[in-house]
Amino acid sequence: MKGILQHLRFPFSFLLLPVFLFSIYCVPVAQLNVQNAWILWIILHLFVYPASNAYNSTQDHDTGSVGLIESPLPIPNELSRITMILDMLAVFGSLLINATTTYLVIAYIMASRLYSWRTVRLKQYPIIGFLTVFICQGALVYYLVQCATNQSFDSQIHSGTMLKNLGIVFDKYHATHAAIASLLSEVCILFLKFISISKIKRTGS
Repeated sequence: MKGILQHLRFPFSFLLLPVFLFSIYCVPVAQLNVQNAWILWIILHLFVYPASNAYNSTQDHDTGSVGLIESPLPIPNELSRITMILDMLAVFGSLLINATTTYLVIAYIMASRLYSWRTVRLKQYPIIGFLTVFICQGALVYYLVQCATNQSFDSQIHSGTMLKNLGIVFDKYHATHAAIASLLSEVCILFLKFISISKIKRTGS
């Protein structure tokens, strides 16, 4: 159980909380669906992010410091199964919100798997790997929050044509805030790296 909890890396998941909170801040108060906001928070920070972390561990088998873990424990046999269970909980949980949220949750899960999966391993390509993280942990999360919690945004998406929907998604307001969310996610990752390097230096000294 200790090994499973370690590789789920919950502390790292909560380091991405500022992206979620920023995205919530961008939702007009009058349009905010608080219940959906809580459901999405649980989906992302307790299911999606930890599952992604654990899956990455099953593919990398790190022995050195990674994601706030100084000395990773051996990969438990059950970790892959736990990852799939968390993914399923995330998808089924998103159905409580709306179909668009479900599609975006699935897209995030698929992207994170392609990022780590040894057969594809997008992380081995510097530019593609960076863009995958930059977009998914920032812009995609921003749009997830908008679709799940912004009642006006969701109703517009479901009432328009494909072309009109693209106009809504990529209008100046949302495109700008999605870009800011992506930049914020990179700041969170840099902060994580800073903490990890500081721990290594203290351990070495």
